[in-house]
Amino acid sequence: MYLTDVFILVGLGILLAFYFGRQRLTRSRSRARIARAGRREAKAMDLLAEKGYTILDVNREIPVLVTIDGKTSRIKLVGDLVAAKDGKVFLVQFRRGKLEGRLTAPVLRRQLLEYFLAFRPDGILLLDVESDRLRRVNFQIPSPWPALALKGRDFFAAAALGGGLVWWLLKRGG
Repeated sequence: MYLTDVFILVGLGILLAFYFGRQRLTRSRSRARIARAGRREAKAMDLLAEKGYTILDVNREIPVLVTIDGKTSRIKLVGDLVAAKDGKVFLVQFRRGKLEGRLTAPVLRRQLLEYFLAFRPDGILLLDVESDRLRRVNFQIPSPWPALALKGRDFFAAAALGGGLVWWLLKRGG
């Protein structure tokens, strides 16, 4: 074994130790936040557990950089809970009172869309802890420029034609 091999192995070992240490630290921070959760969060976690959800994180923060006219500001979006069920991840937001009329209200809709785009969950769960009501919100956002987007089958057709052309040119030239 050469000295360079030893350096490579030591370097890989350090990288792996850093990677797994960072994952462990992130998990321990999430567990600590869950342990510190207040009464409302505890009731919400119990309600979600009854419905088959697993709590992944509490008060999850997402840093967002906003640039306006060249000036950048850092903001944080905070989700109340992050939960999972059936392999899907959901952002849980607490709400109080009747949700029925407010679900399509512009202010709530914009806030939920902001969370949806920042956290990129499979859905958002609105939880009213007082009434034990859980609502699931999903957004489906089509491309505003459908003519410019290559669809899956169009991409494969173009790749097949391009590959066939390259094969024919190589065969013809060789």
